[in-house]
Amino acid sequence: MVTNQNQTIILEPPELLDIIRDLYRLNKDNKVFLTTQLGLGSSEELAEPYRRAIRREFNPDRGFPRLNLGAARKALNDFRRANADPRAEIEMMVYYVEQGVACTLQYGDIDEAFYSSLEGVFEDAIALLRQRDNPEFEAEFCPCLERIVRKTSGIGWGFHDYLDEVFYSAYPR
Repeated sequence: MVTNQNQTIILEPPELLDIIRDLYRLNKDNKVFLTTQLGLGSSEELAEPYRRAIRREFNPDRGFPRLNLGAARKALNDFRRANADPRAEIEMMVYYVEQGVACTLQYGDIDEAFYSSLEGVFEDAIALLRQRDNPEFEAEFCPCLERIVRKTSGIGWGFHDYLDEVFYSAYPR
């Protein structure tokens, strides 16, 4: 039953299934959302197009990075909205930061906006990790996050200092 303003629409199961099928086929975000909500399929498979979009901006297979932060951040945010698996969400956020750090290590210092974007996602990943308060998640992701902090030593714009402060404030040595 669907209520729309003053009207109630009653759908039979086959009609509802048709609507769900159409939503699933409509776009990749709906596919990710329905698949993760219903526990079907692998989050890994569903995450790959978003990972590719992020990697294309920071570390493409050929050529130089485009560094279109809007496109990379859109891929991350689209995945976060469509996904229902908190582990996959944290993993995608860590992936975003790792790709940005790898780009900097490969091509040299970039600019403040670039590092601000990475810092924001790093901070959000830690906040989500702490919010979930899941020892398994922390055991999986804290070493990755700490490795990111170590890799950034020597990167400019106060980037390393900020990541170091955020990480060790949340997870003291």
